[in-house]
Amino acid sequence: MNTRLNTRFALVLLSLAGISAWAGNNTVTAGITKIVRGYNGGSPCAAATVGAGSMPSAGPKEDMSNLSVSCSDDKKVTWAQLREPLPNNHACVTTLDDLRKQNKYVTIVKDKTPDNAYHCVLSNITPTQFVNAAKHQQ
Repeated sequence: MNTRLNTRFALVLLSLAGISAWAGNNTVTAGITKIVRGYNGGSPCAAATVGAGSMPSAGPKEDMSNLSVSCSDDKKVTWAQLREPLPNNHACVTTLDDLRKQNKYVTIVKDKTPDNAYHCVLSNITPTQFVNAAKHQQ
């Protein structure tokens, strides 16, 4: 029984190490990282609107997972370049430093798509925290 438990523990550790290694290759950590979340209509940067885009949807005070955003830690990339691939007429804009002021556990991972070279996935922050750190941009 003890051997079975040790084996399961070892497998869990190995799988977590694999996940960390994968995430480490694409994880964005620079505080200067610009982040843009597009949305259509409604109140500027409303927590309900932002949370509805999380997968699964998140309430205003629930941690979001897999929120699709555009991001870049390249100082040469402009806000306009980050917004360009987004089909939305409004956006919430922020930086990773500003998000960390709301929640130090926020994570963002690069996830390029054919339609958006700046596509990233944001997790571990509530919609309310995101909105508190963001500014509306039309």
